[in-house]
Amino acid sequence: MTEKSFGIIPLLMEKNTLYYLLIQHNKGHWGFPKGHVEKNESDIQTACREFTEETGINEFNLISSLVFQEHYCRKNKRHQKVDKTVTYFPAQIFDRTVNKQVEEINDFSWGTYNQTLRLITFDEGKSLLKNAHKKISKLYKNTLQPNKTSSR
Repeated sequence: MTEKSFGIIPLLMEKNTLYYLLIQHNKGHWGFPKGHVEKNESDIQTACREFTEETGINEFNLISSLVFQEHYCRKNKRHQKVDKTVTYFPAQIFDRTVNKQVEEINDFSWGTYNQTLRLITFDEGKSLLKNAHKKISKLYKNTLQPNKTSSR
């Protein structure tokens, strides 16, 4: 059985330091916001909807030129093996304010790369961050500005 989800890697640049937003799911693990496709949604629409639902953040710049994936296996409620792929799009955030979705999110944390790497629960998420950080850091140095330029 295979499953797909889509999410956002939230980024905030403050005083020349790049911060990432992680959420703690009610099941206890830390990772980036993500979720499943609803009827007639594109990958990007799903990622943006899930991100806004889980964090309350609706002002952001999606960086659709970069795409990152993580793959892992898990067991579903019927104890069947599920091969899961999660596709993430980075998004530039302009405000630290988060209004978490209490039905799904236990907590959240903004952190530097090293702080975020330590907090992510699963190895696949850590690998995702390592890969993403290399490309995102280079992009920030070359093109992205710390000021708001437009919204989603």
